[in-house]
Amino acid sequence: VLQPGYEEGRVQKFDNNGNFIANVIAEDTLNKPFGIAVGNNGDIFICEDTAQSLIRRFSSTGGFINQWNGHLYAKSLDLDSQDNVYTTSSAIYRRANKYTSSGAFLGSWGQGTFYDPRGIAVDSNDQIFILDLGVGVGMPTVVYVYSYPAVSVGEGLSTSSWGRIKVRYR
Repeated sequence: VLQPGYEEGRVQKFDNNGNFIANVIAEDTLNKPFGIAVGNNGDIFICEDTAQSLIRRFSSTGGFINQWNGHLYAKSLDLDSQDNVYTTSSAIYRRANKYTSSGAFLGSWGQGTFYDPRGIAVDSNDQIFILDLGVGVGMPTVVYVYSYPAVSVGEGLSTSSWGRIKVRYR
C-alpha cells in the first residue's frame, strides 16, 4: 500500500486479511509519490509527481534497485505482463510513456490527443486503459483503451502502432 503525502510517503505491507506486516519503504525515501505497481518478481515501482518525475524501483523488501526520469509530472504507472512500465504525464507533455523495467525509454504516444491523462492500467491481456480528465465546461472524462502491440526495445512507438480500440466518455 502506498501512503501518499504531499512531500513524502511510505509503502506498507499487509497480509490478505488487512493485518499490518511491515513498513517496506520509509517516509524519507519518497518525494510526492503518486503511483505504485508491483512486478512479477515482487519488485516495487513508484512514480513521483515532481518536476524530476522519478520512477523508482525497489526490491520486495524495500532495497533500492534503480531510478530514472519519467518525464515531467508522472501521474500514474502500471506494468504489463513482461514488467514493462507504463506512465502518464500531465502538464506540458500530456502523453503516455513506455519503459523497460530497468528504465530504458521505449516511446510515448497520445501527445495532442490527451488533455490531462491521470490514470493508466494494464489488464491481464496487456490492454492499456488511460483515464483522461476533461477540465472545464463541456469537456468529458474519457477512458481510452489501447491494444497491446508487439514492440521491442529500439523500435519506438507511435500513435498509429498502438491501435486505439475503444473510447468511452462519461
